Amino acid sequence: SGRESPPSMRLDEQAAGQLEARMNALLAGSAGFLAEWYQLAGRGNLPPAVLSDESRLVDQLRYGQYLLEQERRRDFLAWWSAIRQSFLLREGKLQPFEADQTDCLVRDNLLILRILAQSCALWPDQARDEALRSLSSAWLDDIDGTIPALYEIAVPTPGPVLDPAATPTPKPENEPEPDPEKQPRRSILLISSIDLYALRQLAVIDGRWQDLYDKYLPIVANAYLSDDLPLYALGYDLDNGAYIPYAGESPLVVIEESILTALHLSEVGELPERSYSWIMDQIYNYRTIYTSYHLTLAAPASDRESLPAYAMICRITRIRGDEALYAQTVQRLLWHQATSQTSQALHALFRESATGEYQVWAIDNTWALLAIR
Repeated sequence: SGRESPPSMRLDEQAAGQLEARMNALLAGSAGFLAEWYQLAGRGNLPPAVLSDESRLVDQLRYGQYLLEQERRRDFLAWWSAIRQSFLLREGKLQPFEADQTDCLVRDNLLILRILAQSCALWPDQARDEALRSLSSAWLDDIDGTIPALYEIAVPTPGPVLDPAATPTPKPENEPEPDPEKQPRRSILLISSIDLYALRQLAVIDGRWQDLYDKYLPIVANAYLSDDLPLYALGYDLDNGAYIPYAGESPLVVIEESILTALHLSEVGELPERSYSWIMDQIYNYRTIYTSYHLTLAAPASDRESLPAYAMICRITRIRGDEALYAQTVQRLLWHQATSQTSQALHALFRESATGEYQVWAIDNTWALLAIR
């Protein structure tokens, strides 16, 4: 967080409070948890406003991380009680998250353990310490020394290779758009799910975490794609020790996953200078981070900006103490904040969908909170 950074690397408390209040008001879902998104009503209330009936566990965890980092003890404890009761308490016993509760089991189990460990360091408490140790031991026993490859993707299938020497020069044929449901699928280890700082931090309570850190740091670091595009592969195939740079038909790097990997490396002092220079170049010279990049062309493959990536970069700049880059990045992040006094989304970050509707997403706003305070 920005609490230990210079004042220039965080926004004032009122600005953060306004964003948080609007997020909570618009995304108030069932059982008090954040809904995934809220779509604003159109003109004349047509179409009407819509609240997603889905909630993502990771959005709730990210909000809890924010409450912890801001040292809001009462709010954090209320949040922890709700997470514990709704997601972790089964058959009267605390148990790690299960696959039907999350879209990325490794990421979310590591994140809740990280949050619990940090909360015990900040506010020592026997009950939370026992919960931490119980969940830690249960998950370590489950995985038995190997972080499981549970993230399912469509298997990358490179297109046909044409012979440029042929006469006449062959032209690529127009093929029908592939059906994602019919593509072969594979379970991989999502590189961005390996929270290196959490592994290192948790080693204090169980030496098996240190073994995992030593084993998986090289796997994360070696996911580096190339000097031309110094980002990170999407996944790792444990069966054959190969990296999976992208999913599906198109060789596109998903920027949110790649920058999250960069953040995890930054937190343990292992981010290569070339990766940081690439980030600087995109922000200073292009002023934009897009949602995807061509693997071979090293160029943007989308005209849509990634708000979570901006927020992650803000976190990276704090680690580096780079006030100038923080200022540029947070300015671009907040360019997507609603400022009209008549807008339903006033103070919240919003997106425009492909069909022209305006939406407020929990992922954007929880990440923004982690970036501005």
